Amino acid sequence: MAFPPVAIFIGGSQLEGYTSMTLRRSKEDLTGSCTVDLFFNYLPESPVIVDAAVAKEFLVYIGGNLAFTGTIDRRDGTGTRDGVQRRNKRSGRFESGSTSGVERTVGIGPNGYTVTLSARGKTKRAIDSSHQHKSTNMLKTTSKKALEKLLEPFDIQLEWLGTEVNLDKVRFRDGAKVIEEIRRIAAENGYYMYETRDGKLRVTDDIGPGQGDALVLGQNILSFSASQSEEQAQSEITVKGQRTGKDVWGEQAILQDTTTVFKDSWVPSYSPIVVQHYGDGTKEALERRARFEANKRSSLSKEVTIEVFHVMAQGAPWDVGNLHYVEVPPEGIFDTFECTELEYHVTAEGDLSTSLTLSPPPSGQQSASGLEAFSTTDQSLQGVSQQAAKGVSVAPGNYPFPWSGPTLTLQTKPAAVSIIAALAGVTGLEAVAREGITNTPPLTLPTEFDT
Repeated sequence: MAFPPVAIFIGGSQLEGYTSMTLRRSKEDLTGSCTVDLFFNYLPESPVIVDAAVAKEFLVYIGGNLAFTGTIDRRDGTGTRDGVQRRNKRSGRFESGSTSGVERTVGIGPNGYTVTLSARGKTKRAIDSSHQHKSTNMLKTTSKKALEKLLEPFDIQLEWLGTEVNLDKVRFRDGAKVIEEIRRIAAENGYYMYETRDGKLRVTDDIGPGQGDALVLGQNILSFSASQSEEQAQSEITVKGQRTGKDVWGEQAILQDTTTVFKDSWVPSYSPIVVQHYGDGTKEALERRARFEANKRSSLSKEVTIEVFHVMAQGAPWDVGNLHYVEVPPEGIFDTFECTELEYHVTAEGDLSTSLTLSPPPSGQQSASGLEAFSTTDQSLQGVSQQAAKGVSVAPGNYPFPWSGPTLTLQTKPAAVSIIAALAGVTGLEAVAREGITNTPPLTLPTEFDT
């Protein structure tokens, strides 16, 4: 059985006769969205396509593969007047000017009535709703369990692809939206979150699990745009925190260094930023947060947008999180990119196209295995030879800068921090006395008290 390129189902019934569709999914957004237009060349005397009501299930299939799962958010009906003319009752002619002795005639044009359906993915309830946790506190839990608890009342499934982090405590703000709380957990623990094609919330600290087709100028790229910017980039990222675990107290909590600094040598200008980390400030947590912040800013600083023909490749839809080898010689691109956003377009004439936004994949310990596996594929290996064959080289200070993720270096601690760390094994008052931090004389208590 041959599947149509694009098929839309509302409440189990296929929607026929739509004239345009735009479907968007993004790694940055928690949910996807889809807009469908239906044009009528007449003015209906009663409501049409009555099954397309708010909250109805809305599914999009591309080449027989599920590409979007959601519900209808909004329905708009619009009537458009083709023009207003005045007819003179005596002469019978249409004219403008004085309204004396004139009757008005309204003409409805060929696109006189429009129905627009807007749908969002299943995870939209996490955007619209406040969390329902009764106590607003979870003790001795994990990042995965905390997210599952927040999503539980809304029947949103979690697709967990990240490293589960132990958390001493999690506090939810009373009345806060679910999206605010899960994004806070994601940022503090270095997770990316986005909706999958089947309506689950994917959580990962790595690249996506899929690999997509090579995108090569002159073969399957209709148009492209590429940008490198330092507007979002930071040359130095400092993450500050504090120890919050109950088993960490006294000198161990006060004197332990809870600051991590990473430098990104890709960024040419000095542009430091300080990020406050509100989870337990362990060394691992601070470094994980710093890498996450650097990768997020790097992704926004190096973007390639490519339009391709059709809405699927190799029999499957394009997808967020997939790795692609991209070759655009005018921009010096012969690199591996991750799809961070996509838009499918269907027009009334039957034209099918997809717009892909791609950025360098995140760098870090978690991403090493996935990127290493992709770098050995035929797609990626051809980049090295193609770049050499076309004589494209990257010279320091010239465009383009490397189309890679952040080039991070962990900075050594200042001398003052080292001194404090060295004092961690010394009694507090003794350390104060040795370093001459205060001139206050020792406290002496009287042996007798006056009565």
